[in-house]
Amino acid sequence: MDARNVHNYVVKSTEYINANATKKNKMLSSAARKWIKAHPVEFIQLGFKRLFITYIGFIEIDYSFNGAYVNPILKFVFSFYAYSARYIVSIPVVIMLLVYSIKNWKIPR
Repeated sequence: MDARNVHNYVVKSTEYINANATKKNKMLSSAARKWIKAHPVEFIQLGFKRLFITYIGFIEIDYSFNGAYVNPILKFVFSFYAYSARYIVSIPVVIMLLVYSIKNWKIPR
């Protein structure tokens, strides 16, 4: 959703509109921190969605064949091997990332 469509969001304020890029970045970062503190569960859900899309999602290989006149069998074989290699590497990486994050979790004060 476009940030301008969010009710009472910082991008609608005149202070934001008249600010330079550095000030806008600080204002958005501050608003993001407030949102994260107010919605920690949703923030963690967004993190897991991002991990899934980055490491386990099915989008970019299928997108790369869009409009290419490739034999469907060759397309399937290529996709099968590409996804297999991705899973062999990515799933252990995600598990190690979660273990490391939990192991080194420090609650900010």
